[in-house]
Amino acid sequence: MFEQLDVAAVGGESLRGLSVPAAGVVWVSGAGGVVARTSDSGSTWIDVGITEAKEDGLDLRCIVAFDQAEAWAASSGPGEASRLFHTTDGGNSWVTVIRNTDPAGFYDGLAFWDRQNGMLLGDPTEGYLTVLVTGDGGESWERVGDAKAFALPAPAPVVVIDGDLSVGLTDEQRAAAAAEAQAFSDQGDDAAAVVAMVAQAAQIEEALNPMGEYCFAASNQSIELMGRSTAWIGTGGKVARVFKTMDRGLNWTVATTPLLQGDEASGVFALAFRDFENGVAVGGKYTDVYGQEGNCAVTSDGGETWRLVDDAPFGYRSSVCDVPGVGDMWMCVGTSGSSIAKDSQAQEWSDYFEGVESVEGGEGVALNSVACDPKGQALWTVGARGYVARMPANVKEVVWD
Repeated sequence: MFEQLDVAAVGGESLRGLSVPAAGVVWVSGAGGVVARTSDSGSTWIDVGITEAKEDGLDLRCIVAFDQAEAWAASSGPGEASRLFHTTDGGNSWVTVIRNTDPAGFYDGLAFWDRQNGMLLGDPTEGYLTVLVTGDGGESWERVGDAKAFALPAPAPVVVIDGDLSVGLTDEQRAAAAAEAQAFSDQGDDAAAVVAMVAQAAQIEEALNPMGEYCFAASNQSIELMGRSTAWIGTGGKVARVFKTMDRGLNWTVATTPLLQGDEASGVFALAFRDFENGVAVGGKYTDVYGQEGNCAVTSDGGETWRLVDDAPFGYRSSVCDVPGVGDMWMCVGTSGSSIAKDSQAQEWSDYFEGVESVEGGEGVALNSVACDPKGQALWTVGARGYVARMPANVKEVVWD
């Protein structure tokens, strides 16, 4: 399976950024401002870390390379810890293109349709998701979308029952709530009545102060671009949804997914599309390493509807990719290992743990990202403690370059 490589250039830092623009050409990035690249399928690696990012201890979770010379990198973190960098000389020098100045800002994803047109994704600021687009090769970036386009589902209506606030309820629930309120007033410290009132108060708090919706910077795959103008964005938190645009962000549609949702650790962590119709969303709950509930869903209508797979991967997953040129094959990875599906709809996943021991108790390596080269010759993965590994995608003929 995966063959671990010795990449001294990353210094053992946690890696999440992974880009494979051509067979044999790989860029990786991660914590501490580290960036490394290879053009010989991993035989040798060059340290092309960003000086500014190293000095400021930035976490470069996003890397997008066009070849061995030109690449973009984005750091993730609150406020000015989120920045965008660009190189055209193989990483020998980097230019800081954007330095986020909004204290609420947090960059999550970066992707390009081509060298001129790209999209930068961030957590909500001013009440809605931050989506910046460029059409001039990154010289300028413009925010698209608005609070209406990225609006949360409406919270449950708040009503009044006997002078007290309550979440909108059915007639039966209203009657029960009224009875509980009366019991509380009649019996004073009655434990059951107190519990009921506390639960009701929690419902009210949820309705008045709903948890937000945001993206995850786990693998630079909260965003997926295809063709000349189509993009998908996956979210988590209060809801797990997928937004879609077909005109580079001018207009958006949104679809709900059955992935885990409702708390800050759950949602859609990564998206991958084989074509404009067939895609996979993975995630779950990152605090539940081995949880299989709601961690993988598929679509066959371009993201309009999503359904859970029949046989889910074993554990939370943060990254997924299609493997081109080898038939119907998908791979996803997470902190518990890697999984492969060998059917076009990614319905049945087999789990592989070779080279990655159990992460329970701090053992083994947590995988963060996976990617395949455009020819489908090799799969690459990166993870904690500077882990970089490859495996032949075409098992009949191993070709590394």
